[in-house]
Amino acid sequence: MQLRKMLSLVGLSLLLTGCGTTNNSGTTTSNGTTTTSTTTSSTTTTSSTKAKTSTELAALETEYGTFSITPETSTYESNISYDSSTNTYTIAVDTDKVTYVVKGYFAGSIVIDDVNNLSDTTTGYKGVCLELQGAALVSTDGDPVIKYDVGKKNVEIKSKNGYTNHVIANGSANAIESDNNVELSGKGTLNITAAQEHAIEADGDITIYSAGTYNVTTGHDGFHGHNFYTYTDDGDVFSGTLTMYDIVSQAIEATDDTALDGLIDITGGTINVDNAESVFKTDTALTIGANAKVVATNLTGDPVVKLDDNTKTVTITVNGTFTVDGAAYTKTSI
Repeated sequence: MQLRKMLSLVGLSLLLTGCGTTNNSGTTTSNGTTTTSTTTSSTTTTSSTKAKTSTELAALETEYGTFSITPETSTYESNISYDSSTNTYTIAVDTDKVTYVVKGYFAGSIVIDDVNNLSDTTTGYKGVCLELQGAALVSTDGDPVIKYDVGKKNVEIKSKNGYTNHVIANGSANAIESDNNVELSGKGTLNITAAQEHAIEADGDITIYSAGTYNVTTGHDGFHGHNFYTYTDDGDVFSGTLTMYDIVSQAIEATDDTALDGLIDITGGTINVDNAESVFKTDTALTIGANAKVVATNLTGDPVVKLDDNTKTVTITVNGTFTVDGAAYTKTSI
């Protein structure tokens, strides 16, 4: 990550070209059928209204059906355990990065942990990929839906092309929580709802890439991590659409105490923010690249870009599009 942070500070967005913006006008159902939809939001939304009703959850259970979580390679089946008393699946990290295919409706939590203490070995552990193929995952208490409970590597949440997926924290918890990094990938659709807390809270970085469609609504911040990127070190740039609406606080917050943390680098894709207190919160730098578009409407607070520490100065570089209620955002620092 250090190389990426350094490049961000000198304007990586000017170097990465040739990646167009994709606007997705429709969504796909869990069985891959494409339907056209329009997203609307209210102008007065409280955290209590974000919770899904029992009727809505029952409809999701009927639509998505029987739950399964299966490793792509049967060798890793022993890494999965289930505790029926807490409705929790635990996945043990391994010396390989293992992909687990997730389907159907599940009410409970998925926890990824270093069960075998691989962090104490010379080989250590790799991250985990959850590939969602028509999954509706719900927690109704104080536990996250997905929790990456280890301090290295990352959890990658991939929405497979042709599927619509849901991650819903209906109680007092983050929808997705990580003790290190979170990556969002794939070309499918992922809807993330957190009734009272964050859609994603990470102690490390949040990275979104590939060409997926994301719809996010929360009772707190949308994404809250150390840094926010829309590209990987391998050069895979986000070209999809991220729509964040009815956000009680900031849509995207990237803050920390260390010198290079707090970067928000939007190299590609379209980010729509509607009905939030503010769009960004950072203490370091905000960059919107030439192939990126950020559109904000109906903000409930001021300023558009907030500081976490008022003694600091943030550099703002807009080479693409950044509009607020139709007008270009022109500040170069705050």
